[in-house]
Parts: sequence; structure tokens; C-alpha cells
Amino acid sequence: MNTKENEKIKNEKSGGCCCSGKTRNTGNDLVAETNNTALPLHVLAVNGASCGGCVGKIERALLSIYGVEKAQMNLQTGTAIVSGDVAIETLIRALEDVGFSASKAE
Repeated sequence: MNTKENEKIKNEKSGGCCCSGKTRNTGNDLVAETNNTALPLHVLAVNGASCGGCVGKIERALLSIYGVEKAQMNLQTGTAIVSGDVAIETLIRALEDVGFSASKAE
């Protein structure tokens, strides 16, 4: 049995989620932090995120983009807030590349 199969069995026994039992801050603290900066603030509606592992994957993908200073995903609202001088299309493409659909939040 490979590592992924072992992890799947472990996750099923612990409640089904890769982050079962872990806690994750889902507040949008980034908004408060960036109110005093000149950097653009982008808000994205993200679909497909269901756990803290997804949140981490989304934040890492966004932070890997040149020009992004800060990124925070809120699992409860399904939104990601990104601070940085970067095109929103670039952010959306990065999320699609890691398996999530996204659009500019209205």
C-alpha cells in the first residue's frame, strides 16, 4: 500500500478530512492589516476548498506569485484576499493550476 492509500485510510478513520482535528484561523485579518498600505487588494471567490489543507494549498499558490505580498483564504466565506501589485487574472490562473476555480468576488 502506498503513502496516499495509507493517508486516505487514516483520513477516513479520523473523519474524512486531511486536516481532521486541526484548527485554522479563518478570519480575514489581512483586510485590517492592509488598510494602511498603497498595495492593491484583490478579493476572490474560490470554489472547491473544503478544509485547512485546501486553505494552505490556496495560500501557498497565491504567495508564490511575483508581486503578491500577503494572501489569506477564508474557508467559511469561500474568499481569498490578496495584497499585492498583480493582475487578478494571474491570481485566478494560479488557483486553477492547483485545482480550484476562482473569480473576482462581487
